[in-house]
Amino acid sequence: MRIRLALLTLATAAVSAVPASATAATTQVCAVHLVNVAAGTPTSCSTKGPGPLGNRDVAVRRTMTVEVLAGAVDATLTCGTEVRSLHVSGPVPQFASAWDSACTVALVAAEPNTTAVATSTFSFVITLE
Repeated sequence: MRIRLALLTLATAAVSAVPASATAATTQVCAVHLVNVAAGTPTSCSTKGPGPLGNRDVAVRRTMTVEVLAGAVDATLTCGTEVRSLHVSGPVPQFASAWDSACTVALVAAEPNTTAVATSTFSFVITLE
C-alpha cells in the first residue's frame, strides 16, 4: 500500500493545483487524480506532441495508466478517432494505448469515495530518411 500511495503522491504532485473538475493545460505528458470524490465526479487532461524532429516524421504511441486506491473509475483515452475505455476497480494498474500525439485522458468516479490517478505518457518511432 505504501508503494501505491507513493505513486499516487508522485503522479499528483505534478498537477496538485488542478481541481478534480478542471481540465489541465495541454502538454506532452499529463496526470489527473480524484481524491475521495463522489460518484460521477469527472477530471481530464490533454496531451499534444512531440511533433516532427527536424526533417523526420515521428509516430507517437500514447499510453494511459490508471490505478485505483479506493472505489472505481471509468477511464477513457481518446486519440483522434481511437477511443480506449477501461473500468478499473482494483489496486492493479490498468493500461490502454493508441497511436496519436494529441490525446485526452478522462476519469469519472464510478463509486462514492473514489481515489484514483491516471497518467498519459508517450513513446515514439522516428522515421529516418
